Amino acid sequence: MKKLILSLLFLIPLLVFSQQNPIGLFQQFNGRYDFTAIGNTLNAAENGGS
Repeated sequence: MKKLILSLLFLIPLLVFSQQNPIGLFQQFNGRYDFTAIGNTLNAAENGGS
């Protein structure tokens, strides 16, 4: 009985949230684009350093 309940708990969300329409391209941007990424790290030391 437990296996049946567990299998239903895992299978029902797959059926409910299945995608109805195929994924398609929304917009396409052609050309020369540049970007800048700004971020930080939580490393206490440099990579490869001791």
